[in-house]
Amino acid sequence: MIRRFTALYLIAFSFLSFTSISQTTINFTTLGSQTWTVPAGVTEITVECWGAGASGGAAEEDSWDPGAGGGGGGGAYSRSVVSVSPSQDVNIYVGVGGAPNAAYDLFGNDGQNSSLIISGTTVCLAEGGKAGEGGFGTNGNGGQGGLAVNGIGNDLKYNGGDGSNGSLSPARGGRGGGGSGPAGNAIGDVGIFPDGGNGGYGGEDAENGYPGAVIGGGGGGAAEDWSLYSVGGAGARGEVRITFTVPPPCSGTPSPAVITVDNSSPLCNSGTRELSA
Repeated sequence: MIRRFTALYLIAFSFLSFTSISQTTINFTTLGSQTWTVPAGVTEITVECWGAGASGGAAEEDSWDPGAGGGGGGGAYSRSVVSVSPSQDVNIYVGVGGAPNAAYDLFGNDGQNSSLIISGTTVCLAEGGKAGEGGFGTNGNGGQGGLAVNGIGNDLKYNGGDGSNGSLSPARGGRGGGGSGPAGNAIGDVGIFPDGGNGGYGGEDAENGYPGAVIGGGGGGAAEDWSLYSVGGAGARGEVRITFTVPPPCSGTPSPAVITVDNSSPLCNSGTRELSA
């Protein structure tokens, strides 16, 4: 007769070693659209988005009256923590900074948004700054910084800095707004340390505005009081960053387990026998 029995047992392995968990951050700085594939073993990522800075306004004199353009707004910042699946593709867009004015186009150009999309859903978005106004025989207003309220982020969202207005007597372009970052809202032309770029300086007398600094700084406004026409400074690009950890593999070789059975007493039908290793 075949005897059926169940066993309650414990098998112990020793001398197992594990590698330490390492964190990886990837900076996406190439402008425009791109795709990233989630590595094996990764199930969660932290996404940071910086909007691009806008360009400053141009300046043109009007019947010998000087003009001064306003500074471009700085880019906003957003951060999200999201679940992902290994081998999943995510779509990334790095915002382009506002280009300097075309000939005799007084207004600057807005900075573009930066974003990350998973399965058709935007999970992170930071708004770009708004263009500085041009000054035609007057002083233009500074552009508004990218707004957190228009961004997407389930962890953090902060505003970019506003560009300042141009000024006259003497003519001086407004300074660009600073780029934001994870430490808070950018105020005026100062970027948020360590990543937000400062706004570009405004031109003086008859000078073009200066470009904003990476990441997301707005360009400075131009000034014109004796020549004909000066252009605003360019806004700085945005950026997207992805940070993740990969679970470490088991790097050791398990040692053999020796199982000892206590046979000191008979094992009856439906009985149990404890095994030790």
